[in-house]
Amino acid sequence: LRAAPEIAAMMTVRLVGSLALLLHLGMPSAPAVIHTSIQAGSWHESATWGGTIPGTGDAVIVRHSLLITQPVDIGNSTMVRTNVEAALNVMKEGWLTVGTGITLTVRGSVELYGTLALQAGATLAFNAEGAADPEAAHYWMKVIPSGTNFGRLVARGTAAQPCRVAASPANRVSIIGGTNITTVSTNNGLYGYTFAGDGGQMDAEYTIFDSVGDGMFPAWSYRPGSTAGVYRLRDCIFTNCGRVVVNAVAPLNANIVSSFERVRWVNSVPRDPNFAVGGYWGILQTCGATGALTSCRLIQCDVDRTALLWNLSGYTVEDCIFRDIVDTRAFPISIQTFRRNLMRFTANDRLYSSYGSRLEDSLLIHDYETAGNPHYHHTTGGTGTAVLHGCVFWFSSTNV
Repeated sequence: LRAAPEIAAMMTVRLVGSLALLLHLGMPSAPAVIHTSIQAGSWHESATWGGTIPGTGDAVIVRHSLLITQPVDIGNSTMVRTNVEAALNVMKEGWLTVGTGITLTVRGSVELYGTLALQAGATLAFNAEGAADPEAAHYWMKVIPSGTNFGRLVARGTAAQPCRVAASPANRVSIIGGTNITTVSTNNGLYGYTFAGDGGQMDAEYTIFDSVGDGMFPAWSYRPGSTAGVYRLRDCIFTNCGRVVVNAVAPLNANIVSSFERVRWVNSVPRDPNFAVGGYWGILQTCGATGALTSCRLIQCDVDRTALLWNLSGYTVEDCIFRDIVDTRAFPISIQTFRRNLMRFTANDRLYSSYGSRLEDSLLIHDYETAGNPHYHHTTGGTGTAVLHGCVFWFSSTNV
């Protein structure tokens, strides 16, 4: 018979090994400890929280202005698809700033009723690697209005120090405007999910969105508010991302700013074969502009997959490259300015615009293999005179 100390040692080794195996296989995480800020200041001071500083596995509620100056890792990697307790809540009175060059890692979803701001070089990293099934987990970053306050994501990168919003494993998070995620029909194109309520805002400069969204769930679904909204991206890149899509047309006379300037889509995720929404899908979808207070722009953008130009009333579209299909079937173009754009293909073999629109100095290309019928332009709806000025229509070979 072995001595008792030896048996105890063997049991300890086996117990530790079993725990390690369970963790490796994705044993459900323990409920998160929730920390709520009690005063403004540094994230890293115990006085900010009235005790323990939140860390890995913890959930956080921010009710004050806080600054992160060291790497932070929070959340417990729950496996989520719809509405669950978020790993990070920034309330309407809260303002959370991630300092220059710092990474905030969130193992779960985020809800913004207030502001989350990224300084130059800062990274917001969503990590599902510890979830029970990392490839099936999907987190949500909800940007939500609260009364007259709009939840906001603000990123102020620079050319030398861009901000980053990224997911690991790839494509396990979506940014959405709206309050709740509800399982419904697929009529809205989100595979059984809809996002209710007005959306919050995004204002980003020199920001890289890396592996956000997939072929089914959007990278960013924004919903123009009933009174105002800012959806502004400048010098940003979406790489290996899903769709940037609007979830509702801009309301009449709402003070909406939708401005995409020098935004590029690179290696975008293709449409999932299970995605079904009446044939309409685009890696970029415009929001529509229906009032005099609305300012909507696509300037010097480079889009690598289908662009769904939906209700372009009031839009300025200039100096853009559309490398794949441009789809204007849902709402013919009735536009403020459309000039110096290159379109590689158009859906249904033609660009739809309305009477009263003006298209200038643009290049529209079809090739003889993909164009079933080599039309380029179709005018329908609207009033007045449709003008084509200085445009080139090129029926090409396949290698252009």
